[in-house]
Amino acid sequence: MELFLNFSEFKIRFSNLLNLNFSPLSLYNKKVNGIYITYENNTLSLKGIISKIEGLKKYKNFYGNGTPGPYFLEDTFLTPFTEKVYLNGNLLQRDFDYAIDYKQRIISFSFVITKNDYIVIEYESPSKEIYNLSGFSLNLSALNLSYLNLEKSIENTQNSFWEVGINMEKDENNLLNLRRSFFFVNNMYSGYADYLKFALSKELFTASLEYLYAEKGYIYLTEVLGNNNLLSDSKYIHFSLSLLPFSSLSYIYDFENKITKGEEFSKQNHTLILNTNNSKAEFSYSYEKSKEEIGITYTYYPLSLNSMYKKTISNSYVSSTYSMSLSPSLDFLNSYFLVYSNDYYSDKAYFRDFSYTIGISIKSKSFELNMGEKFNKKENLNPDTPIYLAQIFMTDGVNFSFQLSYPTIDINSVSVYINNILVQNNSTFTYLFPDGSYKTYTLNLSIYENRVDLFFVDNNGIHPPPPDLSLTIYYLTIIPQESYYQSHDLQLKFTSPKISSSASLQRIEQDFIYDYLINFSARGTILKNLWIDLTNIYKIYEKNNKLLLKSVYFFLPSYIYLDLNINSFPYAKTILFKINPVLTFGEDFINFSLEHLENTYYEAYLKYLSLNLEFKKKFSQNEFKAHFYKTWRTYTSSVDTGTYLLNSESINLLRELNKSKYELFIIHEKYNTNLEKYTVIFTYIPNKSEKFTNNCLYIKGIYSALEQNYSFILQIGGNISVNF
Repeated sequence: MELFLNFSEFKIRFSNLLNLNFSPLSLYNKKVNGIYITYENNTLSLKGIISKIEGLKKYKNFYGNGTPGPYFLEDTFLTPFTEKVYLNGNLLQRDFDYAIDYKQRIISFSFVITKNDYIVIEYESPSKEIYNLSGFSLNLSALNLSYLNLEKSIENTQNSFWEVGINMEKDENNLLNLRRSFFFVNNMYSGYADYLKFALSKELFTASLEYLYAEKGYIYLTEVLGNNNLLSDSKYIHFSLSLLPFSSLSYIYDFENKITKGEEFSKQNHTLILNTNNSKAEFSYSYEKSKEEIGITYTYYPLSLNSMYKKTISNSYVSSTYSMSLSPSLDFLNSYFLVYSNDYYSDKAYFRDFSYTIGISIKSKSFELNMGEKFNKKENLNPDTPIYLAQIFMTDGVNFSFQLSYPTIDINSVSVYINNILVQNNSTFTYLFPDGSYKTYTLNLSIYENRVDLFFVDNNGIHPPPPDLSLTIYYLTIIPQESYYQSHDLQLKFTSPKISSSASLQRIEQDFIYDYLINFSARGTILKNLWIDLTNIYKIYEKNNKLLLKSVYFFLPSYIYLDLNINSFPYAKTILFKINPVLTFGEDFINFSLEHLENTYYEAYLKYLSLNLEFKKKFSQNEFKAHFYKTWRTYTSSVDTGTYLLNSESINLLRELNKSKYELFIIHEKYNTNLEKYTVIFTYIPNKSEKFTNNCLYIKGIYSALEQNYSFILQIGGNISVNF
């Protein structure tokens, strides 16, 4: 919520999202809730703030893993719309560069984040402690005087900052900002801090310097006030220089040093770039702590040639990577070639990875032919040493069994994480739904050789993991001395105005095991009112067949929707089938759906069937709705889930008469212990008026029976709300 009052040069702003920058030594890049007052004329600028701070500023730093995500913030609470996301120092844009789920604390990017990309996320999290904040800032020409008072209400302590400074700024590339701040605790002097920022830009170079220093007695609360670099008893220096001696040649130097309580962190980067009309060459060297990195990249634009060499040397490992891609193209012919090589050496492992991809594509208006080959060879030159591996799976809501690439040598070494939270057998996991609600499940976890089975258990029975969860499995294994993968691909595509189809044949060879994969897909309007999306993938020797079919038949305004998903192996099968006709007659409709799920994997078995029927009919001023729902569930007896819902039926009748509503619920539930439960609910909701709102009256009866025991509960209640 925001409110603005403007009186010529005098302005007042009331807001719960004030993003303020008083000074890097007091209040910096912080969102607060309160009143912000400003007065400005040609020579004088005055700012005042009275507010409360209810959130803590936090930071999450990490390197990419070669995927767009998801990545997890690992915080219990995240205040929406307070995050700032930086990729290698560049600020990204929400909903364009990334998407963030504030409930799940998950962020996904719209592009791949490589292992060399560094992500910094600033965000705020609600705090149990509330701070009162007040102060002012006075700017007269280049001189600055400011005062800030931070009061912790629970302990009744006051932290005060008095600051003087000089600020001369032409633009963001030409400025001088010099500040000194004095810190007081309950009006007793404690220490000082200095800040310097200098930037100068000329035709042949640009340079900038930032310096921060705080005495031991300068107690700055970074989570409350916002500056991540300013800590007590610390010094921070950041210097950057760009030289442009010629239009095609540039040199960039970046240096950063931080000393906190005697511990020093330092890094520097040197980059030399030669850029011509047809090519670009880049040479780089970086040093960070005890890690050195040398990189060379070259691009030749006419042939789309890109090559890269990088070597990383640290105390714990040495890594050398080389890659080259070439993709020249004509109007009807595209070709591509990619080669990649990596050597990784440490005191416990020595890996070598080599791969190449080659292909050609011939295109016309209605026809496309693709041919290609892929090859990958992995070598473990130290095969006797066991190492820990991590594999990441994304759940789809159907499968509950996850296959590891290598068998583990110790079952007790396996650790399973869901959304970066460690899970154990018979532990609980709280799943947050997109609408903000949540549900807690008991986890049924089992590990066998190189297979991990995971069930979510609630009082409705057992379920596969919900979709879009990140499942990370760590395990101890021995990598084979040598493994390889090779495939030959042939694909034909046909395109017409109404439908597109493709057929492909892939020959796969992996560690002397051969297989053939046949893939057929078609998508489009095959008849006047029938839209279809069909994919069938079949592995011949593995006998794995995957069939995906989605279809909609329109007879406007009604339609019939069909969804079929079959994935079968010799030892497992998953079937998901749903049919949903919707018949619409003006303001009336009938919605019928039948959904069937069957999941078998070795000795585990799960079957679920649901029937859903909705009906709505309108008579003049009256409206009648009926909803019938029934489920059948079957589980393997080897899975111990305790008491759970087996079958259920429910009927819901709703009649709206002159804007008053009469609603009847009848529910029957049967559990695996032969417990039966009947629930009847009658609700009356009178017509709303300006004086009477949100009124209702209900009668509820619950009958439960187990063998010779039974119980009955009767509830009568309501809600009356009167507006005066």
